[in-house]
Amino acid sequence: MPDGCDQIIDSDGDGVSDAEEIQCSSDPFIGSDLPMDFDEDGLCDYLDIDDDGDGVVDFLELEWGTEPTNPDSDGDGLSDGDEIFNHETEPLVEDTDGDGVNDGEEVAAGTDPLSAPVEIKEKVEEEEGVPGFLFSSTLICLAVVAIINRNKPIFG
Repeated sequence: MPDGCDQIIDSDGDGVSDAEEIQCSSDPFIGSDLPMDFDEDGLCDYLDIDDDGDGVVDFLELEWGTEPTNPDSDGDGLSDGDEIFNHETEPLVEDTDGDGVNDGEEVAAGTDPLSAPVEIKEKVEEEEGVPGFLFSSTLICLAVVAIINRNKPIFG
């Protein structure tokens, strides 16, 4: 029966316990082989359900086409999570409303990233393009539940 000592043994002296290194697929006997932690949240990527720390769990990012290791997939200055859950903008489109100002700049300026001036809206509607980013309330609910339960064991 384990006595908990395996949690504090650090054979290579790198500050990460042997047990955590084994869980995270790094070598507990090589000090330079540290567990990968892309978002530096203290939880190795192997165990982390949101590698980039943007508030969107990795499996949903893969399903939606956003990048699980890039907190801002479209480079507009808003994290994917902020775009999806706070601003309802498209995380794969820098300028959701097509007015020539990216979503991050509009939010910073206090303007609406979803509302272009009328003349620009008409032009955008005339052009054929990729349909708007659709969000299912079921998927958003799953993401919220996953984030809330991120540090709880899956089984047991």
